[in-house]
Amino acid sequence: IEVASQTVVVEVSESGYACLTATKHSAILVEKRDSQTGEPLAGAVFQVRNSQGVPVGLITTDIAGCATTEVLQPGKYTIREMFAPEKYVPTTELREVTVTNNEVRHEVFTNTKFSGIVVYAYDKLGNPLANVPYIVYQVNKQGVTTEVAHITTNNSGIATTQELSPGQYMVTETTIPENYTLVNPT
Repeated sequence: IEVASQTVVVEVSESGYACLTATKHSAILVEKRDSQTGEPLAGAVFQVRNSQGVPVGLITTDIAGCATTEVLQPGKYTIREMFAPEKYVPTTELREVTVTNNEVRHEVFTNTKFSGIVVYAYDKLGNPLANVPYIVYQVNKQGVTTEVAHITTNNSGIATTQELSPGQYMVTETTIPENYTLVNPT
């Protein structure tokens, strides 16, 4: 709403006139595709934040690889992929976009297939936790574990192993970030 109220003067034999106006705002459309085939990817989760860094939406791509925010006020927003579709490496870029009136902002992100483990470290507000170390163990059929990797989250709160052979693995957090409580270490 640009003009929500107006003072109107009605005089004898003369009508008053009020013009209340509203502007249509727009949204952000995120499209997720396989980086090699161009196929749409469902299940990618993105967080959208306003220019003050406050989360304004969490959106998930559908079977067509698309997700749309609710109507947004004009301004600058950042988009960050929080979770990649299964079997894909997440995008770690933080993309800044500007939303204007009467325009859908279309942003395309791509992911690459990956046979390994991706660990995400976020606090309850969805803020990434950097420099969180993990140890990855392979578990054989007898339940014996063998250490296969040490990984640490980057500034996007994401850590990935190298390519791994199919099988069962266990991931353990080795150090708790300062001012945080460990909920589930393994």
